[in-house]
Amino acid sequence: MGMFQDQQSVLVCDVAIGQVRQTLSRAFGEAVQYMTVKGQGTLVQAAACVASEQFQALTRAAIDQVQQDNAPNNATTSGG
Repeated sequence: MGMFQDQQSVLVCDVAIGQVRQTLSRAFGEAVQYMTVKGQGTLVQAAACVASEQFQALTRAAIDQVQQDNAPNNATTSGG
């Protein structure tokens, strides 16, 4: 759902971008930029003033939350 390009940028799939945007906007405000990459998702880039460790940790946590939220739906759908 997310692939880090470097310490300050990550490509996030459409399924997870809402949660990632909400989490990062709360933490960093306008220090994070979002750019749609056609057919690939959204490139999320943190400004140099953002601590890369915190950026990565919050991004991973947001993606993990989406995966957990979708897990029961996936199990029900694939099992039925």
